[in-house]
Amino acid sequence: MQDIYNNVWIETFTGRRFWPLAPRSEDVVVEDIAHALSMLCRYNGQCRFFYSVGQHSLLCSELAQKQRSGIRLALLMLLHDASEAYVSDVTSPIKPFLNNFEEIENRVQKVIWKAFSIKEPDEIEIHKMKEIDLTLLTTEAETLMPFNNWNLPYSSTDKITISERVSSDIKTSFIKEFFKLKKIMQKNKISITA
Repeated sequence: MQDIYNNVWIETFTGRRFWPLAPRSEDVVVEDIAHALSMLCRYNGQCRFFYSVGQHSLLCSELAQKQRSGIRLALLMLLHDASEAYVSDVTSPIKPFLNNFEEIENRVQKVIWKAFSIKEPDEIEIHKMKEIDLTLLTTEAETLMPFNNWNLPYSSTDKITISERVSSDIKTSFIKEFFKLKKIMQKNKISITA
């Protein structure tokens, strides 16, 4: 079976080969993640305007910062959907029916954490990340969905603004934010691996 995994790869924007079924940290670069996420539309494209996973990730990071959740959590939020750069964005109602998809997605995400020397989120961070993600989901539904008949039990936020942006702008912003957060953490001697 491992031989099959070794023959299943995708070519990334920077020309690398990436094996989603047998991922390696040395094949991960932020430029590929930023590019792919800026080109992937959330909600299977069923929204008022093109809204990328990259923009969602940037807004999650922004919300974490505005909630004063810490720089590490802001970086975790920026990268929380990074695996989708390599396995795509699959809508939530479909994921449970795709055998092993979440296992593949989680394996890729772990390799991404490793590639950037970031300790995987602990249980407290995972809880906070889900809270931020769901707050943004509710805000996105109110802004982006034509009918918004989801009846989500979460509160939206007015701390962020969702507007139409071009993918090249999202890509550039994602890369800048990634390096800005890492630099702040290094400057303030905040451990991302501890």
